[in-house]
This record gives sequence, C-alpha cells and structure tokens, in this order.
Amino acid sequence: MRLKRSSFLLILIILMNFSLLLSQAWMAPESAVYDPNSDSYLVSNVFWGDILSIPRTNPTNLGFFSQTANSGMIGARGLTIAGNTLWAASTVNDDPAFTQALVGYDLNTGNVTNIIPIAGGAFINDVTPGPDDIIYLSDNSNIYEVITSTGTFNILLTSAFAFNGLLYEPATNRLLYTDDSNANFSQISAMDMNTHVTSVLFVLPAGAQFLDGLTKDHLGNYYVSEWNWPYEIYRYNPNTQAIVVAATGYNGNNFTGAADIFYHDMSGIGKQNQTMDSDGALIVPNMSGGPNTFGYVDIIPFSLLDTDRDENSSFPSEFLLHQNFPNPFNPKTSINYEVTNETLIAITIYDLLGAEIVQLVNQIEKPGLKTIEWDGKDSKGNQVNGGVYIYKLTTGNYSETKKMVFLK
Repeated sequence: MRLKRSSFLLILIILMNFSLLLSQAWMAPESAVYDPNSDSYLVSNVFWGDILSIPRTNPTNLGFFSQTANSGMIGARGLTIAGNTLWAASTVNDDPAFTQALVGYDLNTGNVTNIIPIAGGAFINDVTPGPDDIIYLSDNSNIYEVITSTGTFNILLTSAFAFNGLLYEPATNRLLYTDDSNANFSQISAMDMNTHVTSVLFVLPAGAQFLDGLTKDHLGNYYVSEWNWPYEIYRYNPNTQAIVVAATGYNGNNFTGAADIFYHDMSGIGKQNQTMDSDGALIVPNMSGGPNTFGYVDIIPFSLLDTDRDENSSFPSEFLLHQNFPNPFNPKTSINYEVTNETLIAITIYDLLGAEIVQLVNQIEKPGLKTIEWDGKDSKGNQVNGGVYIYKLTTGNYSETKKMVFLK
C-alpha cells in the first residue's frame, strides 16, 4: 500500500482519515507501547533518553512521560508494560561504564522504581513481558530471561547472529524472535518455553534483512520491520503462508529506520472515543527521517494496513487445521485452526483406536485464526498415557485430522 506525504510539522498532524505522522524534537525514536492508564502511546527517544507520551484520543497534545534529567538514562530503546510498570531496555548514566540495564518506571508517576543491570550486556535492545514476573530481553547475540522480582537474569539463547525483536505469546507459551543480520538469515523463529526447543516459524522473502520490531494484530497476522535498507514492514498472513509488504511509507518512499513497531488492538474497545480505528493501529517509530533527519512516528489505522484484503485476505478462504505446536509435547500443546464463516466448530481428541478422549471446542465461532490448548487430559481430568493421538476439526460437511505425540 502507499500513503500520501504531507509536509512534516513540529507537531503531530492528521493525514488521510486518521493516519498520523509525528515529527517533533525526536532523536531516533525506537520503541512504542500503549499505556492504558493514560490512554496514550509511550515512545522512547534513543539519543536523548526521553520517553514521550502521545494521547490516543488527542495525538496533537504531545507530552513527556519521563525526561533525561530524571530518568537516569542516556539511551532508552525497547519498551514494554507489565502490570503497572513500564520496562525500558536502557543505557544508564550513573555508571562510568554506561551500564546496560533494564529500567522500571511507575506508570502513574513516571519515576524510576527499579534498575536491573545486565552484566556483560553490549547493546540490550527489545523487551517483551513473559509469564509472572519475567521479562525477556534481546542483546545482540543473547536473549535473556530477567526475573524482575529478584533482579536476576539468565541467558536463554546465544547465537553468532544478532537477535532483535521479541514477542511472547501466552496462548502458545512460546517466545518469537527476529534476527538482525543480512538477507541470508531473515527469518522469524520461536522457542517453546516448556522445552526451550527452537524452530523456524517463517522465512521472509529474498532481500529482507536487518529485522527489528515484531508485533501481531487482532487477526493473528504478524508484522516485522527492518531498521536498515530496504526499510520495509512485512506482514505474515498465516492463512496464505506468505509474506506481504504491509507499508512502505509515503509517496512510495520507504520507512526510514522502522524500529520496534507495536500493534494496538482496539477490537475489544467500545466505539466511543475511537479517533483512530475500530480495530486497531500500527505504531511505527522511524529512527531517522522527517524535516531534519531526527526521526518521526507513524500511527497507521488497521483499515489502511488492510487495503489489500481482497488480494491477501486476513480471513481464511477455507477451513484449515494446523499442526500442533510444540509436537511432541509435555505438558501442553496449542492447536491453531482457521474458520471461514460463522459456524459451529468442533475440535476433538481421539486415541489411535478411535475412542474419544476429550472435546476441546464445541461452539459457534466467528471467522479468523483460532487457538486452543490441550493439557494431555481426558474429559474427566485424568492424564492420558504417552503416545500418538488424533485431533480432528469438524464443521458442516468439512473435517480434517492430524496426529500429535504426547511424551510422558
């Protein structure tokens, strides 16, 4: 898709029916998150250490969430929110060595509440919340698991290639991550957090490289950004198993360093006060560009991202049952399936003799990509024996089955 370019001002302006373009005193905006407390988008400024606030319903009223003078940082990069804390992957300036640290802020006051140094960290970058008090953190060739309640961390994964964008999926208990290398290794991988086994989730087309941010919309589509040439944002549509370009900037120009993109799912929010879009919006911090190359932020409604829906539908064109993940599994696994139209759906588990073990789904479902978990228990709550099991999707005249292995 292509959007039109308007002149960049020193304030946020509204472009093409709520597509927003922000150009201010930016110094390499890197990451964005949505703060429900203030109903605002919080954006990090790498070189100044500031974190700015953009009200969702009044985006021209730009303000500061935290400034360098009281933040203790000289560089804020990745941002994420867990509970009432904003966590920032940062370089702190109260240490002569410029320590890499995960810095916590109180969402109500903007005050620093926690600083967790990452000893040996070189350039900590993106963050994503995990279960309980865990924050996952990327740092060039390492991915860390930080336990915020104790201020400790351990290395989950090490690679010769650089890690960057992270996304934790609670439903599947897996951690997705991008690489930050050349086009020969442009892929999105996933780590099963039960077994710590990694696998490639999908591969981008030739020419994609320097992958940065990773996010997911309300329909289950993934978006991946590039911080360097060719500066594009890709959308992975699970229904077509293909990569499509989601957005490439204004007047045909590419984004200028799209970093830690963030999708704000507003599909469950009431229609009142919806100045953006009834479904959601993609927030794109651009590290450079604008009137004086200091960067800017795009806020693009989902309706504009989805203008190619007729050609690359976000809704499945046919019912599909995907292979469970992880497989083999213990103690639980996730089953993804796709619904074309609102109808009665059944997902049932059988043993190899055809005896029904448990029915996971038996209800009317709307179109889209769905996920259900199985914990290896039968309909009475008893743990099944290890072995091969069949799972089946049934709706109307259509049915599909696949096999999975439960390890015990």
